[in-house]
Amino acid sequence: ENAMGKKLASADKKVRDKAVLVMSKWMSQQKDLDEDAHVKVWKALYYCYWMSDKPLVQQDLAEKLSLLLHSFPSNDQSLLFLRAFWITMLREWPGIDRLRLDKFYNLVRCVQRQAFSLLSQRSWRAKDITTY
Repeated sequence: ENAMGKKLASADKKVRDKAVLVMSKWMSQQKDLDEDAHVKVWKALYYCYWMSDKPLVQQDLAEKLSLLLHSFPSNDQSLLFLRAFWITMLREWPGIDRLRLDKFYNLVRCVQRQAFSLLSQRSWRAKDITTY
């Protein structure tokens, strides 16, 4: 758990990219993570994104992180993952300096787009919308 967090927050892009791929595979096997576990995952992913530096790298990573929403085997896990994203953003947003703000706006846009995609795939079920 701690080792994966360190790899996700690595200064080396190749290490971060491999860790995101491993995380995606791991997520596809998770059926019963609780909210705290999802929040821990997003904390690591947040710092992974924080460490990305060039605009094209940031855009690519934002898309990859947002697509993780679709990695889980159940809709409930995807919605918990989404909730954990917003918990993380609320917690971390005050610490984002003005130089990184656009970068994180991009991440929020990508995640919101995938959230709408997930809800659309689920036919905009009232239960899912309320949970979101």
